[in-house]
Amino acid sequence: MLGHKVLKFDRPQTFFAYRARLNFQTSFTGRDQLTTLVTAGNNIPNLTATTGTAMTRFTIDGEGRTDTYLSQLVYRFPLGKNAIVWIGPRALAPATFNPTLNGSIGGLNGAISRFSAFNPTVYRPDFDGAGAALAYKFSNQLQLSLGYIADDSKVNQVVSGKGLFNGTNTAVVQLTVSPSRQLDIGLTYTRKYYSDNTTGADPNFNVTGGTGSAFARNPFEQNSTTTNNFGFQFNWRATRSLSLGGWFGYTRAHQNRGGDSDATIINTALTVGLPDLFKKGNLGGIIVGIPPKVTSSNYRNSAGLLREDPSTSLHLEAFYTYRVNDNISITPDFYLITKPEHNNNNDPIWVGALGTNFTF
Repeated sequence: MLGHKVLKFDRPQTFFAYRARLNFQTSFTGRDQLTTLVTAGNNIPNLTATTGTAMTRFTIDGEGRTDTYLSQLVYRFPLGKNAIVWIGPRALAPATFNPTLNGSIGGLNGAISRFSAFNPTVYRPDFDGAGAALAYKFSNQLQLSLGYIADDSKVNQVVSGKGLFNGTNTAVVQLTVSPSRQLDIGLTYTRKYYSDNTTGADPNFNVTGGTGSAFARNPFEQNSTTTNNFGFQFNWRATRSLSLGGWFGYTRAHQNRGGDSDATIINTALTVGLPDLFKKGNLGGIIVGIPPKVTSSNYRNSAGLLREDPSTSLHLEAFYTYRVNDNISITPDFYLITKPEHNNNNDPIWVGALGTNFTF
């Protein structure tokens, strides 16, 4: 028997929210860069609470804060002619130093949903990390990047198993191959370790980066988990006005404590980018994908129910970014989630958003 989540929804809801960011970029040698990012806003809502599923989340949503705070502190500098090093005590993420190959679709002026940004299982640790990374360019056709990130809320804890190397962490390596100027391919491996969260004290226990079903995000009910995540990404700039991309992610999760179970999780997407659609500087995009889903598991909860997703959800999204001028852009976006939580008993959920970016 499968244990799965049946959702009950309220009437449609409308809200207004904003986020303001000051990005200070400082250079000491002319070749390095210190990024200091200060954020303020009125807490863009995490739609999981409203809809009952993280499949509806925005790329940017609230961290439960409405004050002004330091959201990123990362220092980047060259090492020789071919290498770049990143060191960050705050919000160093795999997407900072790895080419996600989804820049046109998942950038600030791209799609609004969280899932559409990039392959979530290899690029989202779902915590603001402290760590270091290195990228080495062998040639114009080959680049290697690697990094290690620890949950910065655990770094200063001196509790056994809760430190820089023993607590929640992510290690990632990516080989980026560019056979031609039009085609880029990324081969990524990410190992994630999440310490126990059986007390509910750690909100960062989320192995699929805040996307996908509840079973995929927490396959063993908050018990300590290790995941081996493999990602294949590509981006093909077919013409000046058409780019095709996408990814496939495969995750093998293992329960470290409270049992010895395993689970398999997959996610995938295809993207279409339409640069300069109708007007130079504008961008259209379409995303079709399957959010993270548990395809097989031998873990059962206390009631004996198997923690495995019974159906398959689709994520269908379209957006259009209209550049008013060099400083203002407007993005209407619409996405539909079929069979939310990969459960055929759940009605589809649609989300419409109108985003406006002011850049100065």
